Amino acid sequence: MSVSSFYVRFSNIYVDVDAGRIIEIKKNTKARITSHAIWVERLGVTSEPCTIVKDDVLLLDAWAFTDFSAWLYSTMSRPTVRKLETALSRHFAGCTEFNEVTTAICQIVFASKLKRPPQGEETYFVAKALASNPHGFAALAAAGADSH
Repeated sequence: MSVSSFYVRFSNIYVDVDAGRIIEIKKNTKARITSHAIWVERLGVTSEPCTIVKDDVLLLDAWAFTDFSAWLYSTMSRPTVRKLETALSRHFAGCTEFNEVTTAICQIVFASKLKRPPQGEETYFVAKALASNPHGFAALAAAGADSH
């Protein structure tokens, strides 16, 4: 599969995707939009594999969402968890699976610190998130277990 470049109008960013994986994210700093970019209105997150374009939304799977979150965090001055949460909520406004997928990611990464394991529908979203990149999430879970 070849690299597809998306321009996300709401966020004013370019997202380059190859085979459902984010290759690069960059802020648009020019007045003109690159003509070869596929225009989408906004970002979304899904429990399914990355859906390139659906209803003018670039849907990211759980692993792509972690990539986007890391990029966003790296662009923030004086980042805090609260500021990141607010920024992510803004970028993914109106996304129906935002809470479920972000909760699943946190349950994977901090599994060793949870007071109770995922239950009911949570297990479905955890399994879907893990399926997006089992090795990547295993590494994040190991780092989460080592964190204070």
